[in-house]
Amino acid sequence: MDETSINIYLYGQRGGGNESDPTMPGVTPNPEAPDETETGIKDSANALTVTKALGFKVGRQALNMVTSRVGVSTRNNLKQQQTNAAIKGAGYGLTFFGSLLTQNYFAAAMTAVSFVGDIYSSGVQYSDNAVKEEGRLSILRQRYYGNINRSR
Repeated sequence: MDETSINIYLYGQRGGGNESDPTMPGVTPNPEAPDETETGIKDSANALTVTKALGFKVGRQALNMVTSRVGVSTRNNLKQQQTNAAIKGAGYGLTFFGSLLTQNYFAAAMTAVSFVGDIYSSGVQYSDNAVKEEGRLSILRQRYYGNINRSR
């Protein structure tokens, strides 16, 4: 049997590409020898993008690892909480100003609303934890001093 190449041309379609620069699946750059297609600027740009993304991910993981170990290395929970708050604030700030720079005002507004909601949630959690801690300390005081009634 002889090898046969079948080329299908669809006209009047939206988008698409041509034989030298296909942008739709199914368009073969070289129908006679599809394995011998040229690697052009797109492939090198794609490799550069993947390299940048990989470098960004590794850098972010390294930053997360370092910042999550502050409390362990300094033996100070307050330093860990301050570091976490600083990282969170920096994230909100970068997102907000990035949204303003790209003139995406809706994203900037949503970032501001999210920041205010996060501050409110942290305040509620702090006051709830303070009430729980006061109850725990009250029970510990009662155990330590005993049930002494000094009114007599």
